[in-house]
Amino acid sequence: MADEEPEQERVGYKRPPRHTRFKEGRSGNPRGRPRGAVGKAPAIVARIFAQKLRVNTQSGEQRMSTIRISLEQMVNDAIRGDLGAIELVLKLCQRIGAFDPALPPEQLSGVYVATKEEFEAYWAWRLNRPRAPEEQL
Repeated sequence: MADEEPEQERVGYKRPPRHTRFKEGRSGNPRGRPRGAVGKAPAIVARIFAQKLRVNTQSGEQRMSTIRISLEQMVNDAIRGDLGAIELVLKLCQRIGAFDPALPPEQLSGVYVATKEEFEAYWAWRLNRPRAPEEQL
């Protein structure tokens, strides 16, 4: 019985052939994680915002970055009276230091600053005014 062939190893589900298994003492990922694999989301966002798109403006067709287009759209929405956009624009201006609400009105380079009463009166009128049928939701 000593000259019999060795018993064939069982191969199947959860039993890969011995020659395809990981070798002892060697990593399953010998080259390791590729550089730049961690933190790809910020790079993707930066790449998207850096893209240039063609935009039709009053002065003709221009190429603008998507971040500039997004910011201009947000400012336009704020000008139209979108309260969420107004809040975002003011927060952004405060964060980058473009606008300091603590400055006295004469230092805001010609920008009219409404009093709290004027602001509340305007928005009370704006929200309660009668609307034309095409404006109603």
